[in-house]
Amino acid sequence: MHSYPTPALIQVKSLTDIALSDSARAVAFQGAPGCNSHRAALEYAPDCLPLPCFAFEDALDAVRDGKADRALIPIENSLHGRVADMHFLLPESGLSIIGEYFLTGIAVPGYATIVVGMMFFSGIQLLSIGILAEYVGRIYEEVKQRPNYLISQRTGSGLPAPQQPADPA
Repeated sequence: MHSYPTPALIQVKSLTDIALSDSARAVAFQGAPGCNSHRAALEYAPDCLPLPCFAFEDALDAVRDGKADRALIPIENSLHGRVADMHFLLPESGLSIIGEYFLTGIAVPGYATIVVGMMFFSGIQLLSIGILAEYVGRIYEEVKQRPNYLISQRTGSGLPAPQQPADPA
């Protein structure tokens, strides 16, 4: 059973032929060549011969039928959570887990540049919000309509009245 994209079929056939020639080094995985499971198989066992399988069932069958020595199957996916199919298929297959491998970090070109840019502009936003908050705070103090000064004691009558210039007539 297969339903790989047409360009991948040639590579799937090539990888399958090589893996079937030495089943003791073959590691079955679910997915097309180049997928995360393929990458994990090569990182886990660099000398292995990856055997692409279209479905999880196909990968488990490859081990049970002797076409592959092991299968590298995801049990949990950090992006989407647990792989529910495996919780049903693995007990039914009669196979057992003999090891685990954590596939980490896929490098994304430009990631660091984007993060630095976001941090810079986030800092500018925080600075702007701080300045705005200072103005809003001062406006709040003015709106209370309280006098700026409190008069505790009044002495005298205040400033003298301005004098009128003398009439020249």
